[in-house]
Amino acid sequence: MRDNEKFLGDHPELFGKLLDHTFDALLISKPDGEGLRTVFANQTFYSISGLSEDEVIGSHPRLTASSNSTNQLYDSILDHFINDEVLEKECTGVNKAGSPFWAILKSYPLEADGGKFCVTIIKEITIRKKRENELKKALRATESSKVVKDQFLANMSHEMRTPLNGILGMTQLLEGKEMDEEAEDYVEEIKLSAENLLAIVNDILEFNFLKSTDFKLENRKFNIRKLMGQITDNIQNRTEEKGLGLELVISENVPDYLVGDSVRLSQIVMNVLSNSIKFTKEGEIVIYVTNREVENGKIPIEIRVKDTGIGIPEKMISNIFETFSQASRSTSYKFGGTGIGLALVKQLVGYMNGKVNVDSKEGVGTTVTLQIPFYLPETADNFKTINRAEPESEKENFRGHKVLVVDDYTVNRRIVKGMLKKLGVEVDEAEDGSTALNMMDKNRYSAIFMDVHMPGMGGLEATRKIREHDDEQKRNTPVIAITASVLDRDIEECKLAGMDGFIAKPFTYDELYNRFKEFISSDRSDSRKAESNKNYKAGLDLNSLYELTGGDEELLKEMLDLFLDQTPDLMEKVVTHYKNGELNRVKEFSHTLKPTFTYVGMDKATELAGQIELTAGEDNPDTEKLGQLVKELNLICEQALEKVKKTRSLMS
Repeated sequence: MRDNEKFLGDHPELFGKLLDHTFDALLISKPDGEGLRTVFANQTFYSISGLSEDEVIGSHPRLTASSNSTNQLYDSILDHFINDEVLEKECTGVNKAGSPFWAILKSYPLEADGGKFCVTIIKEITIRKKRENELKKALRATESSKVVKDQFLANMSHEMRTPLNGILGMTQLLEGKEMDEEAEDYVEEIKLSAENLLAIVNDILEFNFLKSTDFKLENRKFNIRKLMGQITDNIQNRTEEKGLGLELVISENVPDYLVGDSVRLSQIVMNVLSNSIKFTKEGEIVIYVTNREVENGKIPIEIRVKDTGIGIPEKMISNIFETFSQASRSTSYKFGGTGIGLALVKQLVGYMNGKVNVDSKEGVGTTVTLQIPFYLPETADNFKTINRAEPESEKENFRGHKVLVVDDYTVNRRIVKGMLKKLGVEVDEAEDGSTALNMMDKNRYSAIFMDVHMPGMGGLEATRKIREHDDEQKRNTPVIAITASVLDRDIEECKLAGMDGFIAKPFTYDELYNRFKEFISSDRSDSRKAESNKNYKAGLDLNSLYELTGGDEELLKEMLDLFLDQTPDLMEKVVTHYKNGELNRVKEFSHTLKPTFTYVGMDKATELAGQIELTAGEDNPDTEKLGQLVKELNLICEQALEKVKKTRSLMS
């Protein structure tokens, strides 16, 4: 022991340098009055915190670069020191540049040289934390979706929705015309087929999200015999082309009317039948419809689809319900198809609290048995009829209102115009955003129905320009998106642009009526409209910041203060350097802005800053595009700053 002490005494410079070169940061403090004052910090601490010696020595021991040193962490260090206890915890800090970091802190009392000291050791673990977060994100991404498939299906769905909107829209307009019974049957067949196709498109688009709580079933009164008859009529041509027999057998005990989701039931049965037709070369397909005893006001309906097709090997039966899976690769090549049909059947039957079973023998045929419970009309508390929810005669008349419909597809404009004219509304049309803005300058509209994707100026850009209009009344005109893009990110883009509402193509007459009624009703105050727009644009989400700070309220306040202090200056520099043509500086400061926006969950702003950085760094940058990006980012930034100020004031 004496040798150690002698060595320490003989080599003070050596041990001073060793302390400066350790991997962990070190603070040594001593009591001063009622608190602790730092008397030593090694070089590692200065590197982590970004602070200077003048800012550290003589101040309270701390982990953060904030000037407010009286924080929860210091109080905790002091309490443990007074009670001769060791403090060990994982915590977060913010360096002088405004970047947060994670650390494991250990603080303990130590007596030496006739005095008592507080030693605080700080081990930075930011890289480890980042890797943990990256791993979590990677796992979530792997579990949630296969990106390439999802993007392909989303694009395909978008393209299918536009013609579907035309079919369904025109069908609904035809329903209001006088027709003979045969024509009415034709229209009803067209509508059912289009609704079935729409249901398939919706499921393809949102297949990976079917487990979300947003998925809802409809309760509508329908005639099961008529529905099954329509389904078999729809596939009759397909079976006849293949020379297959088709028979529908419905037990006389099955009630005529049931209450449930007839569209989903039709979709389920059509998927099963499509599979049977596809894999049956000769013979027949028979559909048996029976029922079981009523339980708790519901009657289980059993539908068996029996075919004489190629059958399924016993070991492969369990696989046919998997997404994008078929009994074998050879069947996919020989018969075609995606393999999504029975996977959808299984999920939809599950949502309807039903069961599905498959019995099959290779070379003999397959029987798919569905058992789905439905309400009886007399026991169902609430359900929609298969006809309109609100009779035409009871709908409010909106004579005197003028509406602008903006869509590059003529059929879509005709559909909306036809529906609104039935309500007494005067309708103007525009085929792109630029035309819409010109018409707005000349007219006042009660509402604008705006397509999102159009050649030239699209709906998002047009809406942003409307929100900047000099005329306050025109600036606050309700803009309702009508679009075939229905992913969450698409809806969020509409909100950020300042749109008030959203209708997915294809839509029904009732949907259009209810949305229009909502936005022109007298009880919809200007304040509500303004608040709605503000929330849509700001795109602020503090959840990521809460996660980053580990729920530490003091650190959260510091991060918000840093955002308010630094962001305006950085944004101003991006704008100024763009105006001066100094694109390298634009690239530099937009790069600095990106993590700032990320901390407060501004994904849209982060994305814009990234686009600005990339565009400004190109060899021949598109300055017009760059200017639009800078303008858009500046607008979102201003809105976010206001919202952060309000959030921060509530935390004081």
